[in-house]
Amino acid sequence: MTEYPSCEKIAEISIEKFTNLIKNIENDVEQWSILSTIIEYNQKSKECKVVALGTGTKCIGVDKMCPNGTILNDSHAEIICRRSFLRYIYSEMLKNNEIFQFDKTKCYFSLNPDITYHFFSTHPPCGDATITENNDEAVASKKTKLDSDYVCTGAKILGIIKGYNSITGEKNDPLNQEEGALRTKPGRGVRTLSMSCSDKLSKWNILGVQGALLDLLLKDPIYFKTLNFCYEIHVMESIKRAIYNRWKIKKFINDRYILQEPDIRINCDTIFYLTKLDDKKPSPRSIAWCNTPENEKPLENAINGKKQGITKKALEKSPLCGVLQISKFMLSKKFIEVVNHYPTIKDKILRKIGESKLQLSYKELKILSECYQNAWNSLKTDFFGSWTEKPEDLLNFKVKL
Repeated sequence: MTEYPSCEKIAEISIEKFTNLIKNIENDVEQWSILSTIIEYNQKSKECKVVALGTGTKCIGVDKMCPNGTILNDSHAEIICRRSFLRYIYSEMLKNNEIFQFDKTKCYFSLNPDITYHFFSTHPPCGDATITENNDEAVASKKTKLDSDYVCTGAKILGIIKGYNSITGEKNDPLNQEEGALRTKPGRGVRTLSMSCSDKLSKWNILGVQGALLDLLLKDPIYFKTLNFCYEIHVMESIKRAIYNRWKIKKFINDRYILQEPDIRINCDTIFYLTKLDDKKPSPRSIAWCNTPENEKPLENAINGKKQGITKKALEKSPLCGVLQISKFMLSKKFIEVVNHYPTIKDKILRKIGESKLQLSYKELKILSECYQNAWNSLKTDFFGSWTEKPEDLLNFKVKL
């Protein structure tokens, strides 16, 4: 059996990385946040390091969504971290080093078999993973706090993140706690189209964390080998249900994508110093970092889905000055950069679309990943039937290098 770094080790290096990153950043200790990281582990050298990191608790409503891919819809820590990881992968592909090796003949990248990836978060993912054994008294005690910053997240209240909107069952009941239900995240006043982190992690657990664009470039999907959390042990079964158990009664047969059962570990002893407390408010800020060279500015501070500190006047003068490197727009740009860097990949795609130039919209680029899209459509039919759909006009932007 393969041995991986312990949950305690992963928590330790994750919090240490975060602490080092924010040394020169103004930090409000009166606010709380969630930290998520992705750990890269080399089974041969035993090297264990953080390669992607994100913090955040906020999400924008559907009325704030951007048609050119320059604003993040979802700034929860898990999502910021995952998008930072995609940025890291693109950076490594451009190096063609020992981590992602390019096969010119078959036109894809292979992950070094010695490398595995592990997910860490200081809190269970919002949504189904926070629904624990029914506790009517706890639910009733929170009914007076629905407008506060710790609306219930489960039948047994965890009291950490805002409540989540069930897409099945009673939609108008903010305390609806149906186990296994898909949920969207709440916005401030306006409902969001962003699915809960439980649902997104569950999707990645079947299709891989790489997404549609990177799937075009990879030999195999990338899955987390372990999921690690700092919390109370009683949430273990809820997390298992949210990530994979709620789908085990259904059948999904695919040669490329397979429902995973990663090892889920909980460390009850490590306490993140920005954990939610009753006298704290959620931080409106997110931090995104990935293990790329300093000249690529790996650390970004964000608020409301764009760079923090960018004035309205500056945005009017230069609309792209506030765009994060982990936005759809910039990650699409990275995808095209990798394609252009490897002529055999570019030729393969151009032959597929019957064009001489790669001038496709974001939606058209994603559609190129036929295996991924076919599998996702099948999953939406049988597993994720209530998954929200983004308006078409939000996916039609184009990126030019």
